[in-house]
Amino acid sequence: MIKLFAILSLLALSTLSFTYGQRFNFEGELIYFTNDPIQETIPVDSAAYIKYFVRGEEVRVESVTQMGKQVYLINHREQKAVLMLSFANRHVALVQDLTKDTITKNYTIKKSCKSQKIGTLKGSKATLSGEHLTEPITLFYSKKYPNYIVDIYNGVIPGLPLSYDLIIQGDRVNYEIVKLEEKTISDDYFHVPAHYTVMTMEEFLQQLSPE
Repeated sequence: MIKLFAILSLLALSTLSFTYGQRFNFEGELIYFTNDPIQETIPVDSAAYIKYFVRGEEVRVESVTQMGKQVYLINHREQKAVLMLSFANRHVALVQDLTKDTITKNYTIKKSCKSQKIGTLKGSKATLSGEHLTEPITLFYSKKYPNYIVDIYNGVIPGLPLSYDLIIQGDRVNYEIVKLEEKTISDDYFHVPAHYTVMTMEEFLQQLSPE
């Protein structure tokens, strides 16, 4: 159960409800800090940090879970994603069709005229409400950068989320940006290494289930 939760936690970081056609004009690296209590149980200092490497339509998300390092590759143009992880001394790459796996939920956002500096960026304030949220969520976003980089809450956030909460397994978890650097990202970041076994999530879950 813990292993499956580790997988689902990473997938929750990139809950996609993407509408193709957004502007893909960013290339660079971002790092977010999370106060997720699950991450505190991992004896690695980097576990509290989520890294994003972005090059146009492609996004790579790196995190550390109870299962070790996991990498999530997203290709917005092809509407495909791959989750790479190590399990039972095997390296597996779980392929997703984002057009089929997306769970749509209704969210509304109320913008505010207030702003706050988050790291080195100016964050515009907004309040998010949704059908499954017990109370509204206050967040900050940057109008300077597009929202597809960290694509959450059905794309209603009108810019890059800088500080926001996600509801993961009933717990409210905060993410806040601590670094954004525009730079060239190598093509190597967006390929599945040859030693990984490619399979679907369904095939993987079947292997986890007892005979």
